[in-house]
Amino acid sequence: MTEQFSHSPRRRRAILAGALSLLLAVAGVGSFTAVATAKPSAVTSKNAATVPAGVSAQGIGVQAVPGNWTLAFDWYCDGSYSTTPIVFNANGTWSDGSGYSGPWVSVAGMLTFTFNNSETTYSGVVASRSVTGIQTTFTGLSGCFYMLQGGALSAAGSHDDPRDAAGRS
Repeated sequence: MTEQFSHSPRRRRAILAGALSLLLAVAGVGSFTAVATAKPSAVTSKNAATVPAGVSAQGIGVQAVPGNWTLAFDWYCDGSYSTTPIVFNANGTWSDGSGYSGPWVSVAGMLTFTFNNSETTYSGVVASRSVTGIQTTFTGLSGCFYMLQGGALSAAGSHDDPRDAAGRS
């Protein structure tokens, strides 16, 4: 049964940040809170000072994130991936081949990025030149994704799913 979310966008982000904190705590990494907003703002940690706006891409392994990637996304996790090029900038912003963009943050080996003017959120584990994770629109649509950094092996072939990376038809 699919549960519809009736929470405000701010509450949904807080829920996502809490889930990420729990995941990091279970992994033994520590207790971090990463807040992804429609505009890059700040990332805080219980054990660190606030990171200034525009420098939201701080954390362990952040050096591995900026650059050119191929995003392979699969709404419903049914094995049917579509791909798009995506660029992560060192200033904490990203843009893709479909004209979408937004803020991103990487903390303790986790990468989370959101779409401007949308609730769509991707979050995954960074491992060398790849990222594997999940995405959601917070309106009932969710899926799986992976990303390969430029120079890594080619992504799987795309298919004719009518939805794009933001979950829009």
